[in-house]
Amino acid sequence: MIQSLERAFKILELMNTLECAQKGMGGLEISKKLGLKHPTVHNFLKSLVELGYIEQNPETSKFRLAAKTRELGMNMMLSKSLAICAQPHLQALTGQTDETSILILLDNDLRHTILIEECKKPYRIAVSSTIDRNFYNTATGRVLLANMGDEELSAFLRRVPPAFGDSGIPSDEIEMLKIIRDIRSRGYECIIKKEITVIGAPLVNRSSGLNAAIGIYFPTNGRTREEIQELVRKTQNTANNIAQIIKIH
Repeated sequence: MIQSLERAFKILELMNTLECAQKGMGGLEISKKLGLKHPTVHNFLKSLVELGYIEQNPETSKFRLAAKTRELGMNMMLSKSLAICAQPHLQALTGQTDETSILILLDNDLRHTILIEECKKPYRIAVSSTIDRNFYNTATGRVLLANMGDEELSAFLRRVPPAFGDSGIPSDEIEMLKIIRDIRSRGYECIIKKEITVIGAPLVNRSSGLNAAIGIYFPTNGRTREEIQELVRKTQNTANNIAQIIKIH
């Protein structure tokens, strides 16, 4: 075992106690409780503060966990809670439309398919649980981008640059930004291809840090424009119903 890692986690575990959460702890108190020399604890505390995992109260000089540490593991908890809340609504959407529906979540610059409700028709669009970076050529991926604020979106475009001009991807950033503005304005994205049409609708609760979308897949052939708009309406209604539950929880 790496001793420095063990000591760092012992400090974090101590910071995570109810006693520390209520009052905070000073360096000397931490040293005594862990049986470590004060200079050693001081160096660890300094590093953990710089990394943003603990914070020091300037008035009392005591330490406690920072928000960054409390958020560790939250994405997993949020995605599980979201899937539980969304599943009956996606089942209802699939039942109403007889088409496959999905739930997508953005995490760590990746697009996660966390829930799939397949329709029972013999001829249906097969969807797999994937983790990818298909943000620019998918309806749900574009909705995730539209859910971002302008500064967040600009930073994301730098981190995950689109391959402009590739199949299904806009020719340049100007066109991409126009698509995103249109999605924000109308509240959904619809990509109609030769064989498949995909609708994406935003499902986001910014107060919890979620960026999510739901989507529905169906064969393009045999669908009129009016029928597609009705599927858009049902997808948006489902997203709104799920969003209301998330706000409550």
